[in-house]
Amino acid sequence: MLASSDNTLTTGSVALQVKMSNRLALAAGYQITSNSSPPAGSGKNDSLMTLSLAYDMRNPKLAPQ
Repeated sequence: MLASSDNTLTTGSVALQVKMSNRLALAAGYQITSNSSPPAGSGKNDSLMTLSLAYDMRNPKLAPQ
């Protein structure tokens, strides 16, 4: 949260990652931002939704870390 006498900016995020196999994972996230005094022509709320696929490319011949 960022606040001043003229403007307050608040951001909230949530994310989830699910491991589907030893090498593959799926991640989803949602973020919402609220601004009490946005620039002219902009809304007070903004949101971002993400979806990612992660693949582990470790070399099985290397020693574990």
